[in-house]
Amino acid sequence: MGSDPFSRLEKAGMTLSTTSPSGDLTDVLAGVRLGKFDLFERIGEGAMGAVYRGYHEEQGLEVAIKVILQERAGDSAYQRAFGHEVRSVAALEHPGIVRLYDYGVIDAGAEARLPDKLRQGSPYLVMEYGRFGTLAGLMDKPQPWPVVELVLFAILDALAHSHARGVIHRDIKPQNVLLDRVEEGWPGVLLTDFGLAYALQPDEGAVQSKRVAGTPQYMAPEQLLGKWREYGPATDLYALGCVIYEMICGEVPFGGDNVMQIARAHLDQPVPRLSSRLEVPEGLDGWMQRMLAKDATARWASAAIAARELRRICAREGTRRINQRQWQAILQANVASGEQRGGEEHASVQMLPFHALTPLMNALPVNEAPAVEQRFTSLPQDWQRPRRSTNIRVAGAGLGLFGLRRLPTVGREVECEQLWSTLREVIEGGVSRAVLLQGASGVGKDHLAAWLVERAREVGSANTLHVRYRAAGEVTDAVRESLIAYLGLEGLSRAEVATRLEAVVRASGGEDPYEWQSMTEMLSPTPVGEGGGLRLSSQAQRHSVLAAFLRRLAQAGPLIVRLQDVQWGVTALGWVELLLHQVEDERAPILVVMSARDDLMALSAEHIRALATLRQSGAFRELSISPLGAAATMTFIEELLFLEPGLAGEVAERCAGNPLVAMTFVERWIERGLLTPTLDGFRFEGSPEERALDDAGSLWLAPALAIVDESGPEQMIALEVAAALGARFGLLDWKRACAAAGIEWNPQVVERLLVRRHLVDAGSGQLAFSQSLLREALLVHLRGAGRWQKLHAACAKALTPRVDAGEEGALERSAVMLKESGQTAEAVRRFLKASEVRRLRGEQHYNAYLLDQAWQALDDVANPLNAELARLRVELACDRAWMFGATYHVRLAQVWALRAVELAEAFGDSALLAQARSIAGLQLSVGSRAEEAEDLLRGAIAYWRVQDGDRRFHVIACKSLARLLARRGQWDEVFVFLDEALVQAEASGDLVLLANVRYDVLFARYRHGDVPTLEELDELIAICELAEQYIGLAEVLNLRADIQRTRGEVAGARADLARALHYFNRINSQNGMAVMLNLGLMLLAEDDVDGAKSYFERAAVSLRRQRRPQLLIYAVLGCLVSALSERHRTRVERLSAEAIRLIEETHFLGDDDARALLLAASRAVHADGERWEEWAQLKALGQMLERMPSAP
Repeated sequence: MGSDPFSRLEKAGMTLSTTSPSGDLTDVLAGVRLGKFDLFERIGEGAMGAVYRGYHEEQGLEVAIKVILQERAGDSAYQRAFGHEVRSVAALEHPGIVRLYDYGVIDAGAEARLPDKLRQGSPYLVMEYGRFGTLAGLMDKPQPWPVVELVLFAILDALAHSHARGVIHRDIKPQNVLLDRVEEGWPGVLLTDFGLAYALQPDEGAVQSKRVAGTPQYMAPEQLLGKWREYGPATDLYALGCVIYEMICGEVPFGGDNVMQIARAHLDQPVPRLSSRLEVPEGLDGWMQRMLAKDATARWASAAIAARELRRICAREGTRRINQRQWQAILQANVASGEQRGGEEHASVQMLPFHALTPLMNALPVNEAPAVEQRFTSLPQDWQRPRRSTNIRVAGAGLGLFGLRRLPTVGREVECEQLWSTLREVIEGGVSRAVLLQGASGVGKDHLAAWLVERAREVGSANTLHVRYRAAGEVTDAVRESLIAYLGLEGLSRAEVATRLEAVVRASGGEDPYEWQSMTEMLSPTPVGEGGGLRLSSQAQRHSVLAAFLRRLAQAGPLIVRLQDVQWGVTALGWVELLLHQVEDERAPILVVMSARDDLMALSAEHIRALATLRQSGAFRELSISPLGAAATMTFIEELLFLEPGLAGEVAERCAGNPLVAMTFVERWIERGLLTPTLDGFRFEGSPEERALDDAGSLWLAPALAIVDESGPEQMIALEVAAALGARFGLLDWKRACAAAGIEWNPQVVERLLVRRHLVDAGSGQLAFSQSLLREALLVHLRGAGRWQKLHAACAKALTPRVDAGEEGALERSAVMLKESGQTAEAVRRFLKASEVRRLRGEQHYNAYLLDQAWQALDDVANPLNAELARLRVELACDRAWMFGATYHVRLAQVWALRAVELAEAFGDSALLAQARSIAGLQLSVGSRAEEAEDLLRGAIAYWRVQDGDRRFHVIACKSLARLLARRGQWDEVFVFLDEALVQAEASGDLVLLANVRYDVLFARYRHGDVPTLEELDELIAICELAEQYIGLAEVLNLRADIQRTRGEVAGARADLARALHYFNRINSQNGMAVMLNLGLMLLAEDDVDGAKSYFERAAVSLRRQRRPQLLIYAVLGCLVSALSERHRTRVERLSAEAIRLIEETHFLGDDDARALLLAASRAVHADGERWEEWAQLKALGQMLERMPSAP
């Protein structure tokens, strides 16, 4: 220890005092000490416990200590609520929110000396002490407006921070606003008592309470009615409005003699006008009316907006400000009117509200804001938020809070500036952008993304949606789960979901029922076997629906979409790409912030391809997040915990700039009791082996090992059960699985993991591992302990009630558990059943994963001759062939189809063989193996003609053979097989199947020269509309347009093409590009070059992205015509060169449409008397024109 410990403490940022605590020292509870704090008299009592005054002798620091009383200490509900308060406040770091110093549990040694109402096991919380009483003391007599203004701005700033971190208070009242001594730039107004706080973002770790709770005089209508879906920032703003009304008028706005009268007043009585005891600014009454609106949506959208509008009112009035000496005198008078508390007066300085704090609240807009801006503020230029001027570090305290506080953001100034500037570009330009943060596990990429989201919310500049993807092996729709939570749809019926989504769409100006119907299907899918309702037929359509809905949400104001762990969510990159490639009328202010582990991204071919596509967009940016530098690492560790300098240096060296490693080292030492407090900081007291933790597995397993130390080895098995259930799992499932495994489920262990944030509350009765590395370590330990199959079998049993109830996702999860437990046949059956559900929904990516898992399960079986498993192999091979065909993987589809035929022949089941032949014939007919395909299809049809079976496969065989024969011109047989397919489709009762066959019949007739009538096409259109088969509808409209165009009915053809394009765009089908080109060609034929330009340019953008060079030729030639008409020489040369390259690369022979485009280009050149020779690239293109035949 150094010779001058006090100087070291001062350097560490500790506040020292040589004075004793205020009050009589004889009031101390003799010999009573909790941790490093002496306990003094009780100063208050609340719903959960008593509050005592405490004192830290070494530093002369007065504190308040909150303890659960004896009669409640054993109540698990009180324990959970107390832990919730700890987590809520520890996650906040703001000068207007009470500061926590320590958290612990009364041990046996202290219990004997405690008052009767305190007992061993009672948790306690040490926090900042309000030395000047509470705001309630200022309510008794009128205060000048500058005092009210100062208090109001201080609380708004604190609420802006709390709400940004996802916590609403739910009990704002004068007694919960402490008054403490002034710090530089802050008036000492402190929010306290977060015991009823509610998590806006449950995955941030707060325990949800949906009961009616609060103080009636200050409760919002939604709070009184228990409408928890409506809880939000506006709930706290209403309570604050009541407080400020009382401060101004001397009474609460809604009173009564009992709780029911007060509640009825809040719900029914109009907001009373201010009957002020003091002079207030003009316009304040209207501002208060918004604060106290009955409807939460009619209140100010955020604390930041409320502050901005209040600043405008105050600025118009030119109200005077209160200086620090005057404020100090008011505080002294407040404490003198009640219990005596000491205070220290500082030099007088001019103190404006929010001096050097939240910038937006100091920036007064000059002009009135447009409608959208009324709900959002402009983004401040400076992204930094100043911290408290005095950062008190208490010697020997803080171990109980380790891991609960938000980690400091250090050494990331460049990255913060890049993210902030990108967000500003999004907000000011109204455009969409995406940023990918890549780095090793634990370097802080998720911390950076969370910082941006929270800061943007704090300043009121954006809404945010957080999506967390989970590890491979968990087939869950993370976006679906996040949107359900974001929109408050948990527990609602499908009809209720549809009603809420319709309201969301209409609120932003949408009128198309498809928008809310398609989102309803995505968020609350139609149960399998249930008719009616819109269906989503492909992954591309799902991406289109999601992108459109996010744009709709962003119309209400800027939106940040945070995608965490996208290494597990390759489908995300598809819809992100769709968001970034917007045409002018689809622009929306959306920033997508993705984080991913670079090692896993590099291993995924799908991610590599998707990133390559994203990089082609100028709207995408990648930031590589490296380990912290040496200086930043030391700063991080110093802010993490007050360690001895030598120990802090050792941690810095061993963590190599990785914050998570540093956290885990220190946390392991804390949980094993290896750190001893000294005035120089915590010192390590343990063996070299305990100090090392060099093994990575032991490092990440440290939280579980600490649980074992405290609660016994059985709890390690309980944690293994949780890991086996998944990265996110149901609390009830965990209990059931532990019971099935014969393990005691310990709620105290759960609470400890929640308090330490190893687990977080994900809402709706779900828990989640906060770090994937802990779960991965537990799974490794589980396998090594030989309990893998047993515990997965227990998990499968636990999920059975959810499977029986048809709960979303339960079938897939139970299949995974059965597979891992060795119950292969049942696992494969469930995989296949779940796969069919996903296929019908158009979720090809999930479908592919399920089929892969099922095949892997079969591959792991030692006895391949088992008859039941052999049948499953055939069915699975057929499904995989179908899946690969549907996703345009032709070669893989053919491989699996032939494998299905081979397996069916070996199995000896004729029906299965016919099914396999139908699928194999379909897949081979797509390629160049026509004869082989024909043999397979004829064999399948021969079987289906004499045996009843699945009509779907009979139809597939007939349609596939008809298409193959049509290419050869064997029209007689074509119509025989199509008629047979039509009979089977009609008998099946499947409208979608019937629509597909009827389209094939009409299209075959059209190609054969027997042009269908428009009435026949209209009848098919009606069937497609009834079945909501949009791709079929678009194809029929395209055919209808082609027929009308050949008849010279241009207006009708154009109208049909426009409708077809609408439906193709709706389902995000690549076939829409051909329609877009046809529209451009029609307009060009009418000499409408300007009208054609937009179609050709949009098609060119999409076709380049889709890498479809054959069709891109037409789009580029169309763009060339418009460039020539505008005499844009640079674009002409560039487009000419691109056209030449594409023609040469594809060996394009040309057709009438391509020739028409080149002739249009030639006419555009000659219009001003110019010649091809005067345009270098056009000359070469003209020579190609001369060689190009008139038809293919």
